[in-house]
Amino acid sequence: MAEPPEVPPGEDGAEDEELDDGDFPFLKADHPAYKRLQEAWRQQLSGQNERVSLQLREKQEELKKLVKHREEIGVTLYGAQQQLAKMQLQLEQLHDKYAMVHGQRLEDDEQLKQVTSSWEGKKQEVEEATRRLAKSQDELNQLNITVRQVEEYNEQMKAEIQVTRRATYKAEDHIKQIEEVKHKQDLLIDSMNEDVKR
Repeated sequence: MAEPPEVPPGEDGAEDEELDDGDFPFLKADHPAYKRLQEAWRQQLSGQNERVSLQLREKQEELKKLVKHREEIGVTLYGAQQQLAKMQLQLEQLHDKYAMVHGQRLEDDEQLKQVTSSWEGKKQEVEEATRRLAKSQDELNQLNITVRQVEEYNEQMKAEIQVTRRATYKAEDHIKQIEEVKHKQDLLIDSMNEDVKR
């Protein structure tokens, strides 16, 4: 705290008033000698108050920024913790999946060994079946050729039968015409015989 400024004795009649007041050895608070001193104190305290108030506001702003920054860090930390927990869970799941896939891989390797061991025997069976298939294919090709020849012969016979059938229909029509003429002649002869008998 700053020392109060000194006031020269005797200014503004302070010394005389102090001598007159013998009952009270100190100056009263409202004594005129205190006015300049109180004004100096007031100005000094006012300046200190402004400086302290400014510092207080700056510290409050700084505190607000620190609190906000701490909150932001807290939010970021919470998000990072959540992400870490999620990644930890994913890592555990990946470990479980790896263990399962690894076990499946061992089983597949064992099955592959068994299949490979029996493959040579199956290979001979396949080669034999392939030879039989080739032989059967040759026989089938020969049969297809024979079938085509038979079909061509059948088509030729159908055509000849159609020609013969048309000729037969024509001959039948001609015979019918002859029979009709003969029938007419017979009727004419019968009529003439009847006329002769009359």
